Amino acid sequence: MKINGTREGGNMRDLSARGVRPLLAAMIVFLGVSGAAGSPDVYTVSGVEVDETAETAAAARDRAIAAGHLLAFERLAARLAPRAGRKRLPPPDAPRIAAMVGSFGIDEEKTSDVRYLGKLTFRFRKADVRRYFRSNGVSFAETRSKPVLVLPLYEDAGALLLWDKPNPWFEAWRALLPVDGLLPLLLPAGDLADIRDLSPEQAARGEADRLKALADRHGAAFVAVARAGARIRSGSRSLTVAIRFFGGERREKTETLEVAYDGRDGLGAVIQRAARDAAERLEDDWKTANLLRFDDRHELVAAVPLAGLRDWVAIRSRLRSAEPLSEARLVSISRREATVRLSYFGASDQLRLALAQRDLLLEEESGNWTLRRTPTDFQGEEDAR
Repeated sequence: MKINGTREGGNMRDLSARGVRPLLAAMIVFLGVSGAAGSPDVYTVSGVEVDETAETAAAARDRAIAAGHLLAFERLAARLAPRAGRKRLPPPDAPRIAAMVGSFGIDEEKTSDVRYLGKLTFRFRKADVRRYFRSNGVSFAETRSKPVLVLPLYEDAGALLLWDKPNPWFEAWRALLPVDGLLPLLLPAGDLADIRDLSPEQAARGEADRLKALADRHGAAFVAVARAGARIRSGSRSLTVAIRFFGGERREKTETLEVAYDGRDGLGAVIQRAARDAAERLEDDWKTANLLRFDDRHELVAAVPLAGLRDWVAIRSRLRSAEPLSEARLVSISRREATVRLSYFGASDQLRLALAQRDLLLEEESGNWTLRRTPTDFQGEEDAR
């Protein structure tokens, strides 16, 4: 998203030195849909591995780059669209994919007389990709979540396992992550610092201070305690998974799923399948909550309390990368407050969620909206009550 601005006379340093005077419509800031993606790297696909053989090295390289275009688009589609929508998306042909790629780079390459191996990075044109998805009736999201720290808590014969080995549930998540999606999932190392910060029983109880310490050390905004255990009921077997979120706007959210299996299935394979299904469920739920709704556009005017000009600069920078925001117009600004007009797709709750990922809090009271920066908000289950 691009931000352009104009201002009345003088430079920003001069304005700061004089004390910011009210600036009306002459100082306007736009965030248009023609700029960069909602998150800087949402439309960039890196680490695309290719390995092709042909009659000559040049032919192998051409074939590898063509294959890389298709692999990159498949990864981008998986990143943006929920599973159900992707099934309806026809695979584009090579010329169509090439038209959607703004540029690509070669990060690593090895060649022989007949073989080419490489790692490529592709940068897609947001407007063209949007047009392709919309023309095929496939909804998609662009908002990237803050990182989520996953704690795989496993029940085994009445005991709770987290850091202890073997923990097959932890190992299943370790083999799965990282996932290239809009919901960054992290896994702790399980080292002495982790063991010191949190016990399995504290994780099960959702002790906020312990969870926050662990999240802060791993650079995560949220914690997802993923508790799994095998069950046998009426002769049928299943692995039951309950994922509870702690921190921020997700602190009251719980996801559950059950993976059935029979005696022919090894429990290890079932656990791996459950981890994959759980990660896909979390990713799909995030996308569904943040689908861009181009046919549902709204506007609101919000007051922005300011501690100074630097505060406004920080807020403006965060607005640049917020989806589903399509445009933000600065109506007025003074030393202590700015007024902005926000145009956005979908419901206001969706806008609030997207802004929260940029540490911006949008609140409404009696029809009046306020937008401000937020400190880190981390609460456990007891605090949420």
